[in-house]
Amino acid sequence: MKLELDDEVTDAIVVATLREHIKYAKDTVKKLKKKKKIEQYEQQDLGYNVHLLEAMETVNRYFGSEQ
Repeated sequence: MKLELDDEVTDAIVVATLREHIKYAKDTVKKLKKKKKIEQYEQQDLGYNVHLLEAMETVNRYFGSEQ
C-alpha cells in the first residue's frame, strides 16, 4: 500500500511531533534542574536534553512554528 501526503500535511505532522518532544524535553530539563542532588548519569541526561532541545527548537523554527 502506498500513501501519498502533500507537503502541508507532512509539515504539520513534523511540527506536531516536535512540539510533543520539545514539551517533554523542557519538562525533563526543568525536573533535573530542580533536584538538589543530581547523579552523574542525570547530569549527562541534562546536558543531552539541553542540546537536544536547542536542536529541536531550531528545526521547529525552520518549519515556521514558534512555541
